[in-house]
Parts: sequence; structure tokens; C-alpha cells
Amino acid sequence: MNNDICMFGLTKSGKTSMIRVIFQKLEIFRTFQLDPTNRMESVTVNLGSHIHFKIYEFSGHYDLNDSQPPEIAAMETCSLMIYVIDSQAEPFNEAVQYLRQAIQTVKQRSPHCECHCFIHKVDPDIEDNKKNELLQQIQKDISDELSKNSMSQIKVDFHVTSIFDHSYLEHFSKVIQRILPYSQSIQTLLDSFNLSCKIEKSFLFEIYSKLYLASDSQHFHSTNFQLCSEMIDVFIDVTCIYGKLDDAGQSQIKLSDGSILIYQTVNEGISLISILKSENLERPFLLEYNINQFRQGLAQIFKIK
Repeated sequence: MNNDICMFGLTKSGKTSMIRVIFQKLEIFRTFQLDPTNRMESVTVNLGSHIHFKIYEFSGHYDLNDSQPPEIAAMETCSLMIYVIDSQAEPFNEAVQYLRQAIQTVKQRSPHCECHCFIHKVDPDIEDNKKNELLQQIQKDISDELSKNSMSQIKVDFHVTSIFDHSYLEHFSKVIQRILPYSQSIQTLLDSFNLSCKIEKSFLFEIYSKLYLASDSQHFHSTNFQLCSEMIDVFIDVTCIYGKLDDAGQSQIKLSDGSILIYQTVNEGISLISILKSENLERPFLLEYNINQFRQGLAQIFKIK
């Protein structure tokens, strides 16, 4: 099954920055020093030992009417297209037109490819109503452009992101999950785990990229994701100082509201991070038993898929 990703966007839209920060751990302040991408580049992504795909990043001035064999081959393997728009680069006419052209080109090579648009570089501090106004404006511009070109049937999912908060990780995670064949199976497993242990929320993270591969079916606020994502940094810092905490790779943090964050390694490079109320941790042996059950269930899902 084709499960690679193509990334498009005008020069300086933020494509390279996201890839380098997420998958190559470039420090955010160094993204300002990156040179523009001048040709198609590929990054091989390995999330844990079971998830593998490639991301093809196309230059911001790539001529969509002059695709060469390597670029055509890349598009043919893609099941997802991510288009990045710099939210601070108004007017958006050129970006919107290039998006439409990119969709046309990719769809010719991979008709079932999903289309996602990252409205990027949005100031994390602006009010929600301003973000919504920006989102609605770009959505309308893109909808009008697609309709003008008899492409109104094309579905585009929108994501508002910034590299200066956790939104880029949260939304990149959601996109990645679209190419994972077992996300629904893991979600069902997480729901069962939460029910057994009275857990409030659980995420399954790949710890190097800090992308979450699945969560339970309960709606969550971005704050929950941020807490769990930051737990990975705490665990890594403590491990660097004291060495591996135990053979299972487990850690707990009590929050100011009385909730507890539990970090548990469950597979190579993959950790389960859960939020629960302290009163529901009265029988830790039961939690440990259910974590082991989850670990076995996850291993079985990976084995089958």
C-alpha cells in the first residue's frame, strides 16, 4: 500500500522547518537560518520499529507543468498531500492558485490521495476569533479557486499551526494517522485500557518525533496533548541524569490539580502516556496488569499489520 506524503507550498512557507524540527530535531531558533529548498528532497521516516514511510518535499518554485520521472514516481507513491500556506504572507492569491495546481498534478498521479492544508505561522498568542477569521478567509479563497476550475468535489482538510507551540505536532500527528492501517484498532485498545483503569485520557506517542500515533476516542483539549508531549521531555531529561528508571521505562508526575501523568514504554520507541485522577490510582498493581495487557495487545496489532 502506498503511504508516502508529498509536501508543497511556496518558498518560505515553513515546510522544511516542520520536517527538520519534527524528524531531525533541529532547534526551533535555527529554522531561521535554513536555506530555501531548491529541488525535491525526501526524508525517510521510521516511527518505532513498525511504521515506515517517506516525505517528499517539493521546492516552493517547483514547476508543476514540468514533472520529471523521479517527481512523478514520488507522487505515485503518495496517499497524502500536505500543502503549507504562510498565514503572514497576504495576499494569498498565489498560494491558493499553486495549491489548486498541486492538487491537480498529484491527483493525476495518485487519484485517491488525501489533501491537507496547513495554515502555518499563525501567532499562538492571537485570539481564537482572529484565528477563525483567518481560517475562514483562506477556506473561502481555496473553495472559490477549486470551484472556478470544476474541482469543487475535492475535499481539503485544514489545520491551523505554528512551530512556536504544540499545534504543529498535534496536527502533523493527526495527518500521519491517516496513513496508519491500525489507528482504529489501537484506539479501541486504548478505550479498553482507559475503562479498565479509570483513565481520563491516553495517547500513544513515538518518543523521538513526539508525534502521537493514536489516542482514545474521547475528545481532548490541546492542553492535554501539550502536557503529555512535555512529559516525554521530562522522562528523557530524568533518564539522561539518572539512567533508565526501570526495565519497563515508567515514570509518574503529579500535577497541581491532583491529576497524575503516567509515562510507560510499551514498544520500541513508543510510549503510552495517560492522565488519571489520583484517587483512581489506589490499586497500582491493577494499573500495571492492564499496562502489560495493553503492551501485549499492541504487539499483536503490529504483528498482524
